[in-house]
Amino acid sequence: GEGEGEGEGEGEGEGEGERDISVDPPQFNFGIVVLGNSESGSVTITNTGNTILQGSASTAPPFSIDAGQSYTIFPSSSHQVSLRFTPTDGGTVGGVLSLTGGGGATVPLIGTATVEGEGPELCDILDEIDTQFEMLKSDFAITDSDYDGDGLPEEFAVALVKFACNLPSEEGLGAATLNAFDINRVALASEANFNQIEPYRHALAVLLLISADTQDELIRILARGDVVLAGTYESVRESAGLFLPSSVPGLRLTQAYEVFDNSVKSANEPYSATGDFDGDGATNLSEYTAFVIGNGGDIQSFLNAATDTTVLPSPSEGEGEGEGGPVGCAAGEGTSQTVLVGNGILFALLTACLLLLPAGRRKE
Repeated sequence: GEGEGEGEGEGEGEGEGERDISVDPPQFNFGIVVLGNSESGSVTITNTGNTILQGSASTAPPFSIDAGQSYTIFPSSSHQVSLRFTPTDGGTVGGVLSLTGGGGATVPLIGTATVEGEGPELCDILDEIDTQFEMLKSDFAITDSDYDGDGLPEEFAVALVKFACNLPSEEGLGAATLNAFDINRVALASEANFNQIEPYRHALAVLLLISADTQDELIRILARGDVVLAGTYESVRESAGLFLPSSVPGLRLTQAYEVFDNSVKSANEPYSATGDFDGDGATNLSEYTAFVIGNGGDIQSFLNAATDTTVLPSPSEGEGEGEGGPVGCAAGEGTSQTVLVGNGILFALLTACLLLLPAGRRKE
């Protein structure tokens, strides 16, 4: 019990067996703050031990403590530490809130500063993003349509990000997407190699929010062109029904907006292949495979499926119709049917139909 121990939300202490302090949230994102302003927030410390917990909180600029710096907490009781982020420079910055007593804990802090009116809104530059995306591929010799290797070509993931502009911008996935785009755009502007990536800055801000894997591969691709990304970038991710980064500056992550019921969705990055944008139980890759690869569709076909607004043409009516396949399969020639895709179960049936009907026909 003499060494240091680490644990999510509990930070570094004097040993796992000695830690009687719990912190909520385990990390705090102040979101985007206009230079000259500040943003406040708080974390809650709980004494999970059987004796009185005494200690203090500390951090460093641009983060500060407004109230609750010292504490004496009885067993099973809590104490709140009020925090403030007051940026002095543009860009994303990280820090740490250190807590003593009960084994100690650390809470990662992050905040992003921007100049008022700086930069366009994501939803106002969708065509420009497409142009920059094509320029990026050409200038950096990106020939693989799926350069992060997750099975879903990047142009389809980018199309999903753009579709987020149809979602409510003040909550949930829509707000988290706009927030992540702004964080990435500001972080890119703070890079030492910004002049080299400036022509693609909006497309890069979109690509970097797709997933952590996309970030890693994109950083490697740019490095081959002697461009180094050293900043902190945000991907949009869903965990326990919440979307991160926090949609509203100042709200702790556990207060982020609920978007999808957790019984339907597991933790995912909604713009990646393994993510489930519309929460119907089918991954984006599954819907891309079924509607584009298996059914000859295009980006719009994928968007309709991945956002749960489409209909899937069934194979033509004819010989063997309705026999031997999964419920809902129509096989043969002569007619065209449509089936609404509304949930994961029905999608699974439609996928099974496609597998049994590779050429649009099924014979017994």
